[in-house]
Amino acid sequence: KGSQNPNIQALCTIENLQEQLQEAVELEFATIPLYMTSLYSIVDGCNSEIYDLIRSVLIQEMLHMVQAANILIATGGTPIVDNASFVPSFPGRLPGCVHPNLIVYLDKLNLSQVFDVFTTIEAPNITCVGQQFPVLSNHTIAQFYFEIRDCIQTLGDTIFQPESEELQVSWPWPLQENNPVGEVHIVTDVSTATDGINEIIEQGEGTDLLNPGDLDGGQIAHYYRFQEIVCGKKLINISDNEYAYSGANITYDPVGVWPMRQNPGAEGIMPGTNCYTQAAAFHGVFRALLRELQTTFSGNPSNIFKTVELMEALQVHAKRVMRVKYDPDDNDNEDT
Repeated sequence: KGSQNPNIQALCTIENLQEQLQEAVELEFATIPLYMTSLYSIVDGCNSEIYDLIRSVLIQEMLHMVQAANILIATGGTPIVDNASFVPSFPGRLPGCVHPNLIVYLDKLNLSQVFDVFTTIEAPNITCVGQQFPVLSNHTIAQFYFEIRDCIQTLGDTIFQPESEELQVSWPWPLQENNPVGEVHIVTDVSTATDGINEIIEQGEGTDLLNPGDLDGGQIAHYYRFQEIVCGKKLINISDNEYAYSGANITYDPVGVWPMRQNPGAEGIMPGTNCYTQAAAFHGVFRALLRELQTTFSGNPSNIFKTVELMEALQVHAKRVMRVKYDPDDNDNEDT
């Protein structure tokens, strides 16, 4: 793929751009259950550094979803989230033809999940650490957004609706000076749309081919954060444009992770059991979250604060579900 292909350039219309932006919202949302599941499988007080690393990525994926939604709203579109087709299925593939050979799945925290799934999702074409990747045939997240960015630049400022500014969503959490999350850009023209897309790319893959991001008090790109978990070491700069996972230790303790079957679903869970009750409560909050998110993206941006409250409630219910011992032969599943 690539926007230099005349066949792709011919598809650069406002209708196709809005369709790609909807897929961008779906793509960013699809990463959230993956990262959230591993995050909340961590026992409270255990694997604290890994918990913080995954949570920092999760928060930025939420930011990316809002940013993609703002660009779509700015062009006169409305993101569709409260729809069965919006919710990803696991195991499955990512939206937008991103890494089409990758099958993603829900799993507790383990190094295979982080390496096989998380680093592949965030992988750049070239890494600044160790041996460089060959040019990948897979369509990376950055390549997906390059095509959107190129199409926006081709169509120009006239695609942006002046009245859309008041319909867009601002980031609901205050920025932290020593732990920057990033910025949600209010989109009014090609320049601000480009700024928003560039931030998504930089936070996921890195600021450029030779730079993993800010190593001095800020946050490195998602790919490198996940690699830190796999390597068990912080990434440090060892010389000009040369980096290595040889810093402080990052310890992974499998004992500090709740047991969980992959891709958990409703099958085998009997109504009336604790497992069923906790799972149903989680599902109810999740459905409410999608409804409030749809309201937020449909011209009510201040509703984002209700969405945040539900996100926080979802965390509580997710941790409760994780603590329930699942046994299909047990009529009253108990907390572990």
